[in-house]
Amino acid sequence: MTPATHRGGRAVESPDALQAVVSASLAPMAVCQLNGRLAAVNSACLQLWGYSRASEMVGRPAEKFWQSAATIRRLLGASPACGVWVGEATARRKDGKALEIHLSAVLFCDEYGTPAGFVLSCFDLSGRKRAEAAAAHQKQLRRLAGELSLAEEHERQRIAGDLHDEVGQLLALAKMKMDLLDPHSLREGGSSDSLREAHELVRLAADKLPSVIFDLNSPVLYREDLEAALKRLTGEMETRHGLRIAFRDGHPGLILASDLRVFLFRAVRELLFNVVKHARAKNVKVSVHSTGEELRIAVEDDGVGCAPVRLAGGVTTRNGFGLSNIRERLALLGGRMKTRSSPGQGTLVTLSVSLGTQQSEARGEALSSAAPGVSAVV
Repeated sequence: MTPATHRGGRAVESPDALQAVVSASLAPMAVCQLNGRLAAVNSACLQLWGYSRASEMVGRPAEKFWQSAATIRRLLGASPACGVWVGEATARRKDGKALEIHLSAVLFCDEYGTPAGFVLSCFDLSGRKRAEAAAAHQKQLRRLAGELSLAEEHERQRIAGDLHDEVGQLLALAKMKMDLLDPHSLREGGSSDSLREAHELVRLAADKLPSVIFDLNSPVLYREDLEAALKRLTGEMETRHGLRIAFRDGHPGLILASDLRVFLFRAVRELLFNVVKHARAKNVKVSVHSTGEELRIAVEDDGVGCAPVRLAGGVTTRNGFGLSNIRERLALLGGRMKTRSSPGQGTLVTLSVSLGTQQSEARGEALSSAAPGVSAVV
């Protein structure tokens, strides 16, 4: 092997020596000519790109093996001037998969000091990128878990307030009325007015309880399906808050995994509470539509609306959730949320989720919940 020398800060190698260095390297390496075509690749390079023979890569333009041909052209154009280029680029394997690569290109010269080509050295960053993505995902999950705990605490406080204000006070008044009753008068048939008033207060309290129980847990959601629960929810919101809510169901009886079904119900409930608190709307439309591959739920109001930048920041809903929280939690389930709003023009929020995986999981739940010896029809 002819030893390497340096002229003008650029490596000078004999072709044979350079080929030997590249071939012996355990790291993926290649030799690229000034015209941009590969002159040599080692076995590690072949393995990284998913090829079995050097002839599949040698002689072809180097840019063909990268997602962005423009990036490689810029690299090859800049290297003769600076001698070295280091950066990250996305490779394209033989099977079409993308790889994140740390790439260094070093210019080498012939024995006369004339630039002859580049030595390319590669390092696969995919494992590191996956680890970084997993760490970011875990961080997001921890943050969402904390926000969920806080939201659950707000929900408990709200329900406690509803019980106190709507049911507790009615029962307290009923007790006061009953305390005023005179046992002697009752035996004589008197105090009928106080007794009727106490009875009416107890009746009102009993009427309030189903709404509070529905807030805690919608039995329809577990007994039937998402559409039936949403229809019941819109009816409850109409009665309690004076809204006119039009509910349109385009796909009744849709099979969904339980976690998605519960989340979508709660998300729509939070969006409706958001309308009550912020929108000053009179009319609301809730629609459920399925294309067979995707489920879309839209909540639209004719309220005051708001600027898009405020929506992007996440309007806080009645129970402590923000639009950004709903968007992030939906993304974890493979869905997405879109918002459209402007001052004075109301707000439209659309929740979308793919049905392919979700319906498979839902069928699996149906099968696993079937009693022994009984076949679940799906």
